[in-house]
Amino acid sequence: MISRPLLFASVAVVVGAVGYLLGPLNSKPGPSNAPPTPAPIRAPMKIDPSVTAPSELAKWPWPKAKPETTHQGITHWLATQKDGTTCDLMRFDFAANPRLQFELYSQDQDDEKPWDNVVDWWPMGVGQAIKHLNSGERGKVTAAWNGPFFGYYHEKKPGRAFHLAPVVINGEVHHNTANHRWTLGWNNTLGGPRLQTVHLAKRPQLETFDFASGTVQNLIKDGQLLQVRAFPKPGEAFAKQPVPSTPQEAGHIPYFDHAKFSRASIAWSKNGKQLWMILVREPKNDTEGQSINDLVSGAPQSGGWNVPDLQRFWQSLLRQGKIWNAINSDAGDVGQLAYELPGGNYNLIPPRNASPFERKIFSPDFKNAPQGGALMYFLVRERTK
Repeated sequence: MISRPLLFASVAVVVGAVGYLLGPLNSKPGPSNAPPTPAPIRAPMKIDPSVTAPSELAKWPWPKAKPETTHQGITHWLATQKDGTTCDLMRFDFAANPRLQFELYSQDQDDEKPWDNVVDWWPMGVGQAIKHLNSGERGKVTAAWNGPFFGYYHEKKPGRAFHLAPVVINGEVHHNTANHRWTLGWNNTLGGPRLQTVHLAKRPQLETFDFASGTVQNLIKDGQLLQVRAFPKPGEAFAKQPVPSTPQEAGHIPYFDHAKFSRASIAWSKNGKQLWMILVREPKNDTEGQSINDLVSGAPQSGGWNVPDLQRFWQSLLRQGKIWNAINSDAGDVGQLAYELPGGNYNLIPPRNASPFERKIFSPDFKNAPQGGALMYFLVRERTK
């Protein structure tokens, strides 16, 4: 997730995935005359009801949404809230199509200097990523969306991106950095991916996975809801980063958890044969930064979901026996999704920070597809064999 400047009560503050996850990165001691630490940001004295009210579609089923089969074993639903928020839900059924395979791609794995943890991330949006991945021999990508949290340096715009935690690609562990919150890891089998979440995973655990990444938030583990911290009481200070996490918590990220904006989240069934993903897209002309600004100033939340909404949504599928685990990954302005349609074209929902259109169909060459990438992408491909 990129960082962005926000204005809180006339005080300029920079927050984002880097700030949310780790606090200042690569910082050096300041001079003796350094300015004093700014006062903590506090919740408004009057909290707007939209902050805590459940979003309209944060439950399943969606009454007016009709399922469409986009590929063998893949079902898609689309619904729109009254406030203009759109919700794309996809279900990947590995029993219905055993050739489907869930993977993680990092731009760091095959850029000019692979695995140096410095990536020119912006040019490769989800369309460019799919085109790039389809040029190989591992099979066609049927869907891809933005992956886990990442950070970037501020020396230029949009800056160079880097991993915030170790990542596992094709069974190899990369980047011996500290881990944060939860790791999502999995092994692919003929019966589908075997996914699990590990709190503050160590390298020996990471070495057992085909694919993995840290920094995710764990919403539901083995059928049990994990704790999502409540919004601060009126006048109470927001937690200061970094916020320590425990195995009983989803993994708290101040501001990010309770502001309503675009979200990307996944869940899976108890037997691992079904993977679900949802992309929640806030209304046009809304942004993640503005949503957080509104949150701390007491203004109404105009659209999108917060982390409690995601947990409510997956809880409704848990009660119906459809899922058993759920995690939240990065989203906000970088949230994006593209999925294959019958006939071979792709429907692309672009990142909010890079495109004027809401969704558009592209041919597999993704000519003129918008940039504005993510460092990592989750994807489901159909293996060639």
